[in-house]
Amino acid sequence: MPKIEKKHILSIAFIFLALADQLIKYFVRQAGVFYVCNKGIAFSLPVPWWMIYAVFFIFFILVGLYVFDKIRFKELELDKIGLTLIAGGALGNLIDRLNHGCVTDFIRLGFFPVFNLADILIFIGAVMIIFKHYKK
Repeated sequence: MPKIEKKHILSIAFIFLALADQLIKYFVRQAGVFYVCNKGIAFSLPVPWWMIYAVFFIFFILVGLYVFDKIRFKELELDKIGLTLIAGGALGNLIDRLNHGCVTDFIRLGFFPVFNLADILIFIGAVMIIFKHYKK
C-alpha cells in the first residue's frame, strides 16, 4: 500500500470533510428526519444571496493564496489544521447552497439554533486558529 506523503494529508482531509458533510446531509434529507433548509447565514440570519456567494468566493481565493504561500510544512501545525477544518466545512455548506439553494441544518439542541457538521468544523477550526495565535 502506498504511503501518503505528509504534504498531502491536509488536502485529503479537506476533501474527506466536505464529502462526509455532504453524505450526512444526504442521508438526513433521504431519511425524512428533522432538518431545516437554512437560507441565511450562521444562526439563520437573513442575508441577500449574492452576498453569501461573494463571501464564499473571497474566502476560497484567500484560502488558495494561503495554501500556495504557507503549506510547505514539516509538521501539522494547529492553524493549518484549523484552516483545513474551516475550508472543508465551508465547501460542504457551499455545495448545499449551490445544489439546494440553502444549507441543510439538522442538529437541534433546543437551546441553540439548528446547525450541521460543517458548522461544527468551521467553529472548531476557528477556535484552533485563535488558540494558536493566542498562545504566541
